[in-house]
Amino acid sequence: MKISEIPDSLQQARTEDLTEEEIVRYKCLDRSEHKVIELLKGAGCHLLEGSRGVGKSMLMRLAEIDLDKTFNRDKVLSVYVSFKTSMLLENDQYNNQFYSFRIWIMAKILKAFTEKLQLFGVIEDYKTLQPYKTLFNITNVEDLGSSLDEKIAILQKLVLTADNNERKNLESKIGNNFAETFNDVEFVTETIKNTIKHIKVNRVVFLFDEAAHAFVPEQQKIFFDMVKLLHGSEICVKVAVYPGITNYGGNFEYGHDATPIQLERVDMFSATSRKDNIKFFRNLLQKRLQDSPALNKHFFSKGDVLDLIICLSNGNPRAFLHIISKFVQNDEYSIRSAILMSGEYVDTELVKYHKDLKNRLPKLSSVIDLGLSLLRNYIVPEIQKKNEGKKHAINKKQSVFFTLEKECPYKIHRALELLCYSGMISKIGLVKIAQRKTAPRYSINLGLAVQERIFAKEYSRQPMSAINILSKDDYREFYMNDSVFEEYISSHKDNLAPCQKCGRERENIEHSGCPYCMNPYPKSNILPTLMGDDINNLSLPPIIGRALKTDGRYVIVKNIYTSSLEELQSVYLIGKIRSRIVRNVVEEYLS
Repeated sequence: MKISEIPDSLQQARTEDLTEEEIVRYKCLDRSEHKVIELLKGAGCHLLEGSRGVGKSMLMRLAEIDLDKTFNRDKVLSVYVSFKTSMLLENDQYNNQFYSFRIWIMAKILKAFTEKLQLFGVIEDYKTLQPYKTLFNITNVEDLGSSLDEKIAILQKLVLTADNNERKNLESKIGNNFAETFNDVEFVTETIKNTIKHIKVNRVVFLFDEAAHAFVPEQQKIFFDMVKLLHGSEICVKVAVYPGITNYGGNFEYGHDATPIQLERVDMFSATSRKDNIKFFRNLLQKRLQDSPALNKHFFSKGDVLDLIICLSNGNPRAFLHIISKFVQNDEYSIRSAILMSGEYVDTELVKYHKDLKNRLPKLSSVIDLGLSLLRNYIVPEIQKKNEGKKHAINKKQSVFFTLEKECPYKIHRALELLCYSGMISKIGLVKIAQRKTAPRYSINLGLAVQERIFAKEYSRQPMSAINILSKDDYREFYMNDSVFEEYISSHKDNLAPCQKCGRERENIEHSGCPYCMNPYPKSNILPTLMGDDINNLSLPPIIGRALKTDGRYVIVKNIYTSSLEELQSVYLIGKIRSRIVRNVVEEYLS
């Protein structure tokens, strides 16, 4: 098939790429996800935790759509808010008094809330929104949304402005009263409560997406402090978060201030769970190909190949769609091709993304390298030995599992957390180890496991045979006295400058300041570097990447970021759907 003929439905791998109609059309849920949606629609504060691409945004949008349908009956208002582009506000301060980030967050929240009220037509007149009077000098309801939009736009422009005179001009347009008011979370919270009480709304459910992912660590602390103040009574908050990189700060208690909801679809490790997952992904593919009967027939003609693709995607819908898209361009549809296409995805998406984290988390560069090196050069070979030794056993077993004693060095644990975030490994509960202890158990991404040939040699050409005899009870244990860990840590040292004030060496790479003299460590702004990156670094579908390069106007990331959707649509082969895909890929890259 020609690359230009690949259905957009296969390239729309992110929920942000889909319209509301497409979300409903393509939705595919298992029993556990129906329960998750009910929790997202209900009372309380929840953290929806899962790796990249497992479907957090989709579930949030489906919860919003469900609540919208029943609003007139139940009077529960859903407000979906995405916080992309927040990194732009990383270190900026309004008039050297207030964090621009804090003001921007509250403005985004109130804007989304106001727009939802307007959508349902519950704002009868200006009196309905009397609590807003303190915030805006407006004479009619229609000006509410545009007033907030204007303030948000000026804030985003302010942080990109270095000239003092221009900054003062922009700050005057924002206004001290607005900045001071939106810096006060409790005031805005009371505004929302008073408003919903006046219009007889029983509850408002805020669905915060791209929060912990889009925010830098310092912003995450501020954000979760704000969540704690915002949540309560008639206001419910649901936040999408990621394992391994979310920084809740000292005031927000994970599990106490919010209930975690674990979202992972990676359990391919028992016959029952594999059967359920295969059924789910087959259904997902059928829905995506309902307008392409020839392709549908092509993929379902060889069920064993499709089932292997599903397993090698490691239960991740986004990975599955990416691998399927690669197959559309490939003439060969076989087990061999499934292994090759999966390996290509692992190299170009998983491994590349993990390595690129060094650009986004420069303080953790050595830890990122440490994790990847440890996984490929020590953990995988150790499990390989274990698998090879099991091939002659009476009860044949294969494994992709390992445990890590809690007393192991901090850097090792941190490295594994980052591998979980990038999707190269997954944490699957606690298990018993020696001396009556418990330890976290990890599984290696099945696509990576097959690429690294982790199974016994006899399964190299038929990895599904090995996957079918995986046993979660068969794992390689790693302990704190493992001398290899110290070797890896010493070979991945941090090259960080000492404290500029007292001269002491930095003991913890994640400290924002010296613990002895309290002098803050210098911050580096990585945004200019990311903006200047070549668009080859972006995870774009091949047809879109080629179209942008051929056009000639889009060479670096900034060229795309500063373009409107209409400008992107002027590129040959890029229409409304593909322009959204481009914008979402760029915003995720900058996150």
